Amino acid sequence: MKNEMRFQLGALFFILFLMGISIWLGDWRYPIRIVQDGSHESLFILLGLVLGFTMQSRTDDDSISALICAIGMAVSSLLVEGLDIDQPNVAEIGFVLSGMFFITMLGTVVFLLRALRSRIRYERDATRLDGE
Repeated sequence: MKNEMRFQLGALFFILFLMGISIWLGDWRYPIRIVQDGSHESLFILLGLVLGFTMQSRTDDDSISALICAIGMAVSSLLVEGLDIDQPNVAEIGFVLSGMFFITMLGTVVFLLRALRSRIRYERDATRLDGE
């Protein structure tokens, strides 16, 4: 529960950071254009490889959470790419969807790092037990 609260606070501060950058630049559509750039394919391939490595046991909760976040990231990216942000009411929806993309991206990274850490500990303990 403590780690979930840290993640939620981190995600909130990250969104506030994006809003601050947008206000500082005087262009609050900046996060939308980052997502609409469309250069996320290599990120998705890398995430797929790492998820395949960490989900070999199929019981690690962090790997499953990372997979859910990666799916959310891909879906929100697809939704943002189709938006025309020059229309008056679409930009607000785009900002919310971009925030969803960045939060799920942050969640994917956090849960992947936790899954990798537990995988390394598991393999280290397994080799230690085999050696004894």
